[in-house]
Amino acid sequence: MSEENRYMNQILEVRHQSPEKERDLCLKLLEMNETEYARAFAHTYLADAFHSMGMLDKAMDEYHAAMDLMGKKEYDKLFLTLYNLAGVIYIGQDDEQGALDCFFKEIEIAEQMEDYMMCSAAIANIAYVYRKAGAYGKSEATLKRAFEMAQNASENESNVAFGEEFYNMFRAGLELEKGKPDKALEYLGSLDKLKEDHLNVPLLYASCYAQKGMKEEAMAGLGKIWEQVEDIQNRFERLSHYFDILDILMALKKYEDAARFTAKTERLLVGMECAGKWTRLMEYEIQIYTELGEEEPLERAYELFFQYDMKFKEISKQSAVKRLKKRIELQKEADRRTSMEEWQNVLFKRNEYDELTGVLNRRGIRKYMNKAFAAAREQKQKFAVLFVDVDFFKEFNDTYGHVAGDECLKKIAHILKHAVADKGMAGRYGGDEFLLTITGIQTISIMEVAMEIKKSLTKVAIPNKNSAVSDEVTVTIGGVNSVPEEKMDFPCYIEAADRMLYSLKKSSKNGFAINESVQGDEK
Repeated sequence: MSEENRYMNQILEVRHQSPEKERDLCLKLLEMNETEYARAFAHTYLADAFHSMGMLDKAMDEYHAAMDLMGKKEYDKLFLTLYNLAGVIYIGQDDEQGALDCFFKEIEIAEQMEDYMMCSAAIANIAYVYRKAGAYGKSEATLKRAFEMAQNASENESNVAFGEEFYNMFRAGLELEKGKPDKALEYLGSLDKLKEDHLNVPLLYASCYAQKGMKEEAMAGLGKIWEQVEDIQNRFERLSHYFDILDILMALKKYEDAARFTAKTERLLVGMECAGKWTRLMEYEIQIYTELGEEEPLERAYELFFQYDMKFKEISKQSAVKRLKKRIELQKEADRRTSMEEWQNVLFKRNEYDELTGVLNRRGIRKYMNKAFAAAREQKQKFAVLFVDVDFFKEFNDTYGHVAGDECLKKIAHILKHAVADKGMAGRYGGDEFLLTITGIQTISIMEVAMEIKKSLTKVAIPNKNSAVSDEVTVTIGGVNSVPEEKMDFPCYIEAADRMLYSLKKSSKNGFAINESVQGDEK
């Protein structure tokens, strides 16, 4: 291993342990002045170290230095880290627009790398920005989208994960900010096993108790948190928790305790370039000393508030100018692309969705079924696979032409998606054959779905005068619905459903039949 690689590995090892060591190693790596990649790497993680130390201006300087080195190079993985970090720094500076710009850029690169787990994490960060800005509906919808993407994503090289525990933790925080502590407690109930490992969980519990007016429980919760907060090496993370604690004390109207804690927070803020945080802290102190009737500290709080508020507004203005310049530089690239969200939809449809009908293609079906089938097997739920075959579709094409045939398939796909809705998945298996999967419902309900499909098709009334069974387009549906056995895999179900369809079409068409056993007799 080269000395350059050794330094880079050491930086990754210490980054969550000591920002000072991370900084020193990055500076040594820069002194070596080796490859351009190593210099870009060093500037990226210098930004990370300075952020952890609360030196946000220096962190942004290092971010721009790294960007200048990487601008003409394809360092995708490093770009992901850099944009994610820059977004977090902008959040620390209370610059929501700057954060959104970086997270959307991160999504674009993650999509190009087909790293949908990292993409989901970036979308979750956007949900956090919306939540911070008070756009709760938008935050909730964005978070749901991030979670759904993560559910269908594979692990990535960065070991980034966005699972159900994080989702529930975020939802609990969102419900708290909406003033719904009981709803928040419902989400926290699934996180009890994280209490020892994740400080956010006991903080959220204490916040819930504070909102509900349960003072003893809230203070008892805080009592278990103090020492853990002080052990956090990342100063900026510790500062964030200080504000969480202040929020709880203010909700409890513990103004004397809050006054002591604001003094502690001021000491931590000294040397940190966080005008926005100083402004917020002074807002707390104004409220505290107004309640306590202490004029001298109240006057000081007002003076500092106006001082830091002016500084914060100036920093925000300068940041907006820098973003504008950067956007102008990137205009040519922006002109070649649609919005990030549109690009994401294009990628998904290209890779996993059928171009004609908009439902899942074979690749998408396989990816969906892998997870859905495994979950049904683990939870011992019924799992249904249904093949839907268009009757006399060759005759339809011969009579009305292939353009009309395409339109026919589109209409049928729409009917199938609507029939399945949130109960499962609809996909195009190939040609005029579609595949449906539904989890956790009885066979009688599966039959109701099949009847709904036929009823909807009758309403659409697509002519097919050369069909041998009807003057309109019909379908035959054959499938299987049973609880998967331990050693089964989903291809067994596809084969069983296919056999059922084939057997049915040999004897008749425009019908449906569901087998309740992969190997058994028809039901």
